[in-house]
Amino acid sequence: MNERGQKFLEGEYEVAVKTYELQFTHFMGVFYFWIAVMTFPATAGLIASPEIMTPFQFGLLLIFLAALGIFLSAKMFDIRCSQLHYTHNLNQLRDHLYAYAKDGLPPDFEVQFGKDVNLRCVALTDFGMYMALIMSIVSGVYAGLSIYLFLELIWASILVGMVIAVLGVAIYWRFVNKKVPAPG
Repeated sequence: MNERGQKFLEGEYEVAVKTYELQFTHFMGVFYFWIAVMTFPATAGLIASPEIMTPFQFGLLLIFLAALGIFLSAKMFDIRCSQLHYTHNLNQLRDHLYAYAKDGLPPDFEVQFGKDVNLRCVALTDFGMYMALIMSIVSGVYAGLSIYLFLELIWASILVGMVIAVLGVAIYWRFVNKKVPAPG
């Protein structure tokens, strides 16, 4: 590789790093928004007296929050998969730069995250997966509680809550398998 090629790859790497940073900032912004949207209205509904908010109204609030929670969770999962896509691109660039520079590096130096890292496995074992589980469970609890407030049937409440929680995790799983590049 000539010097022009190296400079080009280094420039591409800098652009990819900046894009990754923007994705991370966007991800955290949506996460903070999710925390506020999911906790404040539910807390206000719980501490409101029955004269201010009837159980039916609280149930409507919870079903709205559950739907909004699934939507925001899906948005976060999409951002997370985009981050992993950019990580894949970064790893490809790093591999090319390493191939060019490895003669000048110490003999025991190894690239930690090479081009063959399976980012799908990373996505299913890192903080993103735990966040997907927690966000899905919260949405499921809200949906289940709303059904209980509407129908007063505990079995329906549990069933709906579990379905919504599984739906959230399934969305994350689908995004990972569809949007995160396969290794190699």
